[in-house]
Amino acid sequence: MVSTLLNPLFQYLVVLTREGKEMKHGNNALIFSSAVVLVLSGVTSPVYAGTTESQDFDEIVSSAGLDSSQESDRTLVRQGLEKTAQERNISYDAAVSQVAQESREHIQADNISSDNSGALVPQIVSGGSDDSGHKVSMGRARHRGDVFYSSNSTIGVKHGHNGIYVSENEYVEATSPSVRRVDSESVDAPAPAYKYYVGDDKDSSEKDKAATFAEEQVGKGYNWIFFANKSVNSDNYNCSQLVWASYKNADSNIDLDADGGPGVYPKDIADSPMAHEYETRE
Repeated sequence: MVSTLLNPLFQYLVVLTREGKEMKHGNNALIFSSAVVLVLSGVTSPVYAGTTESQDFDEIVSSAGLDSSQESDRTLVRQGLEKTAQERNISYDAAVSQVAQESREHIQADNISSDNSGALVPQIVSGGSDDSGHKVSMGRARHRGDVFYSSNSTIGVKHGHNGIYVSENEYVEATSPSVRRVDSESVDAPAPAYKYYVGDDKDSSEKDKAATFAEEQVGKGYNWIFFANKSVNSDNYNCSQLVWASYKNADSNIDLDADGGPGVYPKDIADSPMAHEYETRE
């Protein structure tokens, strides 16, 4: 039953460009209310004229915060999937399947009941708050190059967020519309939030290089294609991509993607065996 409701719902919703504040298209309350009415009244996901692609593809488009009824958005996702297929030396259909599966695997268990195995959810928006609206400051870091994971959510669906410290009291994060620097005392992170050092609990040249790389990306745009985001040098970044790329640029042997899938997600950074938690902010 939950699967029946949520699959069409995410076809209608467009992800928040800044969670809790603004929808990518139109008024969030109006779109959310309309979607709920349509779903609860039994209306199924729209079928777009001329579309031969799978439901997985439509769900990937929606979960990227794009509009699956717009051909320009579909083309953007299609190009990302083609890139994934080429980089992994697999077929296009296999890429669609792998991306959809990885996205589902990153849905936190407390978001969805066990019978909703088919729904994709937004994964890559950076701002926002948890369901209670409680936010915290990230506070000071132990080292330049430390990273964090905060409990960000969109429409009650948790997906997480990452950033990287460039000094003890400032971090860089990729958020819509662009990569930015943030004072770590700003009350901006949905709780609980966690801080990690990478590798050993001490300063290092790799950490310094990672932080420098992140600083150099400030002002670049936001990358909506979360599933093909493992590019180090890019014109745009999403939150987990920026942290992953910063360390990959510092040392090609440092790969913070915990599961090695087509995309690197916020939880991948937190779950990396190279990331060691040292503080929880609640």
